Amino acid sequence: MATPEPLERVTDDATGAELALVIRAGFGQPGINFVTDDESVHQLGVLKWPQGHLIDAHVHNPMARTIDSTQEVLFIRSGRVRVDLYGDDQMVSLITGARSLETSSS
Repeated sequence: MATPEPLERVTDDATGAELALVIRAGFGQPGINFVTDDESVHQLGVLKWPQGHLIDAHVHNPMARTIDSTQEVLFIRSGRVRVDLYGDDQMVSLITGARSLETSSS
């Protein structure tokens, strides 16, 4: 079984819409690694610092965002999880830990 990529984008085959973003423990270089673009409803970055690192004081600039759907984040520290994701015309089952990705048309 091949080792899964540390960052995986799961998309709807029909529309290309991003359905999920899987970030595994081995993802990223030391520092801040952003995984979403500026237009995303989330600004998601993975921070990897050595123990004891202090983050400099900073501000977050105001930014207007339009959200037209509910977003959800699952943080899995260990074990397995099955997530059924629904695109416009397909269902994607994602099972972490076992690295299984199945699609089916609805």
